[in-house]
Amino acid sequence: MEPLSARVPSDLYFWLSQLQVEGAATNSDKLRVLLGQLKRQHDGAFDYVTAHAWTRDLTSRLRESLVRVENDSGQHSEVVSLLLDHFVGALALAISQAPADADEARKFEEALVRRATALSETLLRQGTPLTASAYDPQVVRRHLGSTLALAHPCNPLRSRKATEMTDSLKTRVGRVIAGGVHALLDRLEDQAPEATMEQSIREADAVIDDVRHELGTVSANRHLSQRQHANLNQLHASLSSQIDEAMTAGREDLARAAVARQLDIEAQLPVLETTLAEHARQENELTGFVAALLAKKREMQDALAEFRRSRAAAAATVAAPAGAASAAHRIGKVTDAFDRVYERQTGLAGTARQNSLQQAAQLKELDDLVRDNKIAERMAQLKATKS
Repeated sequence: MEPLSARVPSDLYFWLSQLQVEGAATNSDKLRVLLGQLKRQHDGAFDYVTAHAWTRDLTSRLRESLVRVENDSGQHSEVVSLLLDHFVGALALAISQAPADADEARKFEEALVRRATALSETLLRQGTPLTASAYDPQVVRRHLGSTLALAHPCNPLRSRKATEMTDSLKTRVGRVIAGGVHALLDRLEDQAPEATMEQSIREADAVIDDVRHELGTVSANRHLSQRQHANLNQLHASLSSQIDEAMTAGREDLARAAVARQLDIEAQLPVLETTLAEHARQENELTGFVAALLAKKREMQDALAEFRRSRAAAAATVAAPAGAASAAHRIGKVTDAFDRVYERQTGLAGTARQNSLQQAAQLKELDDLVRDNKIAERMAQLKATKS
C-alpha cells in the first residue's frame, strides 16, 4: 500500500463523504474502491472480459433492487434478466473494441449484429406463448407487432409464399387470357377424340406406376420392420433364459446387464409396433388406390371401345330421315345436351350415355329383382325369429 494525498474541491469532498460505497467506510477506503473501478474501466478498453466485469458492476445496484422486488412480490422476470445480460455483453463489446482497419471493423460489426439478433430471438421466444415470464406477461407481445411486420419480408418462407401467390395470380390471369386458346384446343381434341382418349389412358398408366412404386417402398419398409420386431422378441426371450442361468451361477452382474438390455428392447418394441401399424395402414391405402386406378383405367378402356364401336356403326349405316328418328336416337340427343351442361356447371360426369334404352330397361329389371330378393330375405328372418 502506498500513501497518496491530494487536495480536492469542497463539493467533491462533501460528495465523497456522503457517497455509499460497498465495502468502504472511510474516505480512504472509498478512494481505493473508486480507483479500482476506474482501473477496471481503463483495462476494459483493451479486454472484453474485464469490460464485461466492469459493466456488470455498473448494473449491480439495479440487480440488487430487482432481487428485493422479487423477494417481496414472489415474481420473477426472465425478460428483464435476459435483457440485462444482453445489454451488459453488448456494452462490454463496444467498450473493448477500437478497430484499426476495415477488416477489424467488419468483425466488430459481425459480433454486434450477432448479439443484436440473439436479443431479438430471446424476445421472440418470450413472445411465442400467450404470456411471457415477466412482471407484465403481455409486455413482449404488446411491442412485437411492428417488429414482426418488418421481419416478414426477410423471411425466406414468407418470400416463397409470396412468390407462390404471385405465380398463382399469374396462372389465373393467363388462364383468363388463354380462354380462347383452350376453346381452340377443345375443338382440336374433337377432331381427334380417339387419340386424346388413348393419351388419357397412357397418363393413367403412368399414375398407376407411380403409386405401385410407392406401394413397393412401403411394403419393403414394413417387411424390414417386421424382421426387426421378430429379432428383438427373439433376443428378449433368449436374454430371459440367460438371466436365469446367470442367477443360478451367482453372477448378478451379468444378470443386471441382461436385464438392462431387456429394458432397452421393451422400450423399442412399442415404437416398432407403431411403425408397423403405420406401414400397414399406408400399404392398405395404396393398395386401394391401385385397385381404384385400375378400375378407372378399365372403365376408360371400355368407354373408348364403345366409342369406337359407335363410330363404326354410324359410319356403316345411312342416316335415317329426320321424321323417322327413333326414340333411342332422340333420347340420346337429349342426354348428350343434358350431360354437356351438367359437366360444365359441376365438373362431374354426366349420365351413362353408352346405355341404350334396352339396357336401361334391363338394369331397371335387375334393380327390382335385387330389391325383391332383399324383401324376401328380410321376411324369412322375421318368420324365423317369431318361430
